[in-house]
Amino acid sequence: MNDLTVFFFDHIIYIYFFYGLAFFSLGLTLHSARSHDSTFRFAGAIGLLALFGYLHGIHEWVEMVGEINRRSGGQMAVSFEAGRLLLLILSFAALIAFGARLLAPAEAGFWRRYAIVGLLLALWGAAVAALALARSYTGYELIAAADVMARYLLAIPGSLLAAWMLMAQQRTFREQQLSRFGRNLVWCALALILYGGVSQMFVRPADFLPANLLNSQSFLAWFGIPVQLFRAVLAIIITVYMVRALRVFDVENRRRLDE
Repeated sequence: MNDLTVFFFDHIIYIYFFYGLAFFSLGLTLHSARSHDSTFRFAGAIGLLALFGYLHGIHEWVEMVGEINRRSGGQMAVSFEAGRLLLLILSFAALIAFGARLLAPAEAGFWRRYAIVGLLLALWGAAVAALALARSYTGYELIAAADVMARYLLAIPGSLLAAWMLMAQQRTFREQQLSRFGRNLVWCALALILYGGVSQMFVRPADFLPANLLNSQSFLAWFGIPVQLFRAVLAIIITVYMVRALRVFDVENRRRLDE
């Protein structure tokens, strides 16, 4: 490893911290914007995106605690790892729900609106069960495999769906002569595509395809930086441009007052 790679590897704890902070800040920002009275459908769904930010930020901080413990020679309990996995799954489920709410017609009922969330969770559960039956995994190994499948079957489709819905919303902004806010959503969408469609392909190493070829170790070998740093940068980009995009509610309120 070169000096830069060693530096990032030695400071991975700080990367986890800022990675989690970026997403938790996204949750705070979106949560504070929920109170706006808006005609945009986007406003009605941002609570779910805020939930994703909160849960995913906390997940990265839990990862940070686990990494600190591992570097001090300890091993986290299976229950700790199971709790971390639950946070990961719930965060991606919230992201899928955000996209599903915007995708479904406004008059759709609850089950029709969020059916895709249940479908993807069921697919994830079936994949994990199949792996458990096919291989003699220990508790830690099964959790690691479930983590990999969560990124493949929840994170990737959830991120792509959310990015698609953000691109659709930016067209609505453009129709309302609010193009500058639409451009911010475009940047958010592009960062989400990279975050979900690219970075989540590089999972923890596992004994099945494609995790035995595309994983965090191969990312480090190819690019010289940990995949967590790449994800952290994307999280910061998503948060910054989302903060800018949310200013559209202030403009909408001023227009309403003028009228």
